[in-house]
Amino acid sequence: FRLVPTAMFVTEAQLKSDAVTEGDNLYFIGLMAQYYGSKRNYPVVRRGTLALMTDEDIATPAGVQKAFIAELQSWPGNSGSPVFLSLGGLRGSVLQGQRFSLLGLVLGIYRNEVTAPVVGENKGLFKAGDELPIGVSLIVPASRIREVLDSRAAQSARDAEIKAQPAAK
Repeated sequence: FRLVPTAMFVTEAQLKSDAVTEGDNLYFIGLMAQYYGSKRNYPVVRRGTLALMTDEDIATPAGVQKAFIAELQSWPGNSGSPVFLSLGGLRGSVLQGQRFSLLGLVLGIYRNEVTAPVVGENKGLFKAGDELPIGVSLIVPASRIREVLDSRAAQSARDAEIKAQPAAK
């Protein structure tokens, strides 16, 4: 296992101070269901850009919540993959070295479908499109992940797991 230290988690304050915006480079590391490997898992590294940051909550497969939208091709099974923000290269008019931070985790994808309410006598839902992914992914912000990790419930679960471990000899 490789760990991502919480010091690498992007905070709300860092988003502002680093002027993170749409178009910034992203990378995610996940697995490809079509090829896991026969001797070990081989991770796939994909790259894209931050497509939308909003102060409004967004409808996601896990409910309405704060999320980022990325032009980042993922597929079913990539949920939970880490997404790294790259703040290197030319930013504004300053050339900077590479710096990677955990922006969040892949939450899901958007499909080529639209649903809209039908008004009038034939009330219901109008659906158009198909099930194909459109290359846009949802990302749960690292700040939200940190809130969950720091919660009392998570700490209690960790404490219980540690207590249940056999004593070292």
